[in-house]
Amino acid sequence: MRRNAVVYRHRRLLDDFFKVDELAVAHEQRDGSMSAQQRRLVLERGDAVAVLLLDGDSRWVVLVEQFKAPVLIGRRREDRSTTDGSILETVAGMIDPGEAAEAAVIRETQEETGYQIHEPQLIASFFSYPKLLISACWLRDRIKGQQ
Repeated sequence: MRRNAVVYRHRRLLDDFFKVDELAVAHEQRDGSMSAQQRRLVLERGDAVAVLLLDGDSRWVVLVEQFKAPVLIGRRREDRSTTDGSILETVAGMIDPGEAAEAAVIRETQEETGYQIHEPQLIASFFSYPKLLISACWLRDRIKGQQ
């Protein structure tokens, strides 16, 4: 069911690699009444792709290990001395301006794994963290690849 929302104010706080907007917004509640005006921060980083890459010969899912600064910061909450910011994840990356999602899948797969893939198939598209982030994600797969 679609519910109405009213944006009273929309202001850009940061316009860099990420964009941060501040909104004053009210939304229709389940009983049909409008909520009180609320302040919300919205992080926008652009749309992304993720690839569920299956090696057709070994039948293994191909993952990549990468450094991510937020992982390092998160791990430092528990152990201030850690220097480990690496994480094992699916192939993923941002869609460049003017680039089709399929082209981003092929490019990111090549950049991160060396695999050459063709005709990736869409599994799903979704908002990865809709409470805070505007970033639609297209999850794609590839059964056979050549490295």
